[in-house]
Amino acid sequence: MKLQKKISRYFITVSLIIFILSSIASYFVLKNFVLDEVNETLIAEKNDLLLQLKKEKKLQNVLNNHTARLEIRIIENGEKVNEQFKDTLINIGEKGEGIPFRQLKLSEMIKGENYLIILRRSLIEREDL
Repeated sequence: MKLQKKISRYFITVSLIIFILSSIASYFVLKNFVLDEVNETLIAEKNDLLLQLKKEKKLQNVLNNHTARLEIRIIENGEKVNEQFKDTLINIGEKGEGIPFRQLKLSEMIKGENYLIILRRSLIEREDL
């Protein structure tokens, strides 16, 4: 009976350790998968936006057609911003709750004007993991 108890404890301990480690690994794999998907979506939106900026004559037309959280400004000093991804919190609503967003920030020269473009995508789905 002692041997059976010892084997059972050993089995339960090893099983618990494996379960905990695999749960942690699964969380990080899913988190990275969601971030990759959001990054790909932001890049696709960026490409679509750049095409619209090249076609449209007025900046306001582009802002009206685009559904994502979008910020576009004309940069006067010719400052160059490399494409960069960043997680940020934006206060929305009356309570001012911080909602997590993934943002893509870049600058682009179009028709002789240098634009600072910031695209944002909500990470609420990621928080639910």
